[in-house]
Amino acid sequence: LALMEGRDYYEEQLNHATQMERQPGSTLKPIAAYLPALENGDIQPGTPVDDVPIVLPDGGGRGYHIPQNWNLTFNGIITARHALNQSFNIPAVRLFNETVGLENAWEFTRSLGITTLTESDNRALTGVIGGLEYGTTVEELTNAYTSIPNGGNYNDSYMIERIHDSDENPIYEHKVLPERVFSEQTAYLMTDMLRTVITSGTGSTIKSTFKHFGQVPVS
Repeated sequence: LALMEGRDYYEEQLNHATQMERQPGSTLKPIAAYLPALENGDIQPGTPVDDVPIVLPDGGGRGYHIPQNWNLTFNGIITARHALNQSFNIPAVRLFNETVGLENAWEFTRSLGITTLTESDNRALTGVIGGLEYGTTVEELTNAYTSIPNGGNYNDSYMIERIHDSDENPIYEHKVLPERVFSEQTAYLMTDMLRTVITSGTGSTIKSTFKHFGQVPVS
């Protein structure tokens, strides 16, 4: 994980990777909805999920909220893979609230190193598509996502690998302490689903954006 600097150190000493909290939007869907649902055995990539209207209380006792998809349509019964490929909000909200359950979903999310969730977020019924009190950091989201190619093991990011003196004698070496959060099987399925987001979903433009990187896999 690199430092992400601002435009001018003398104007702003802010590391945008670790200090700036932003609304995560759809990046929480795999973390808080699809991964725990896969791990619990509730869904597989081909499992039918409902993309039909869901009515949620607004949290303030003043009315109701009906989440919308980005294309302002309801698509009926679709597969979990297709729902993720198209980044539809409603299936993710349903998995988050009904299938996994709000408390379990946030517990799973925290186990992947997302520490910025607040007490208010514990009641955020649409938190899986954004709208958190403060949001998340780039560092924590990166840590969470790298657990997928790491086969379900969570590793906290670090800056310094090792330090040695002028004679190559070791002074410090970072010890990686991976923590198993979900199974290798879940990691495999999630990786495969994210690949098809790139090949046939909303992330398909990435193929042309990164074409200069040759055969580097993108998922």
